Amino acid sequence: MTSVGVIIPARNEAEELPATLARLCAIEPKLSVVMVDGGSTDATVAIARSAGAEVILSAVGCRGVQINLGIEACRADVAWVIHADTWVDAAHLASLRAAMESNPRLLGGAFCRSFRSASPVLRWTCRMAALRNHTLGWHLGDQAMFMRKTAWAGVGRFPEWSRFEDLEFSRRLGRAGVVASLKPWVSTSARRFERGGSVRVIVGDFFLTLQYLAGWEARRRLRSTQ
Repeated sequence: MTSVGVIIPARNEAEELPATLARLCAIEPKLSVVMVDGGSTDATVAIARSAGAEVILSAVGCRGVQINLGIEACRADVAWVIHADTWVDAAHLASLRAAMESNPRLLGGAFCRSFRSASPVLRWTCRMAALRNHTLGWHLGDQAMFMRKTAWAGVGRFPEWSRFEDLEFSRRLGRAGVVASLKPWVSTSARRFERGGSVRVIVGDFFLTLQYLAGWEARRRLRSTQ
């Protein structure tokens, strides 16, 4: 059976993390869970340790760095990156294992996702995201991304960015080989949209993504390191 290890990048997630960890613990008693903390000032680290997760403290509060640290520590064949506010269950793990074991050429992928919200606008964005997943093979971090550890190393790991590290890695993985969008859909928090307003956040994300695709993000990051 394919071994799977969970990596959770987190920072100040004391509110969302308990429910996520409880669901993971219910899936499989010996499921390996590594929580990589990016400098929390709340009870995030204590919550993870009390749930039996391995905790790594990152000196840099950058999600790309955190994910790479977690995958480095992962002793499984497949790394499953789950955000602190994304819920999965046994059906998701079974779907992941079945996909990886039935197709040795499959490098990784993610799940389609829904938001824990009754908003019709957010339901529409999820349908559009599912279309993007299946047509382009592009996935985002809140979709419970997974990859073979060998594929992660082969495409150059996650870029050490705090934004678009997920999309950049997903695109690299898709260019390197076969990726998949799996069901059932995972469930993730809508808190970011509730705080900022759904339409405003969606429009802002759309234009930031266009800038990233045009190379603006990469150029900005390059300038910041000179």
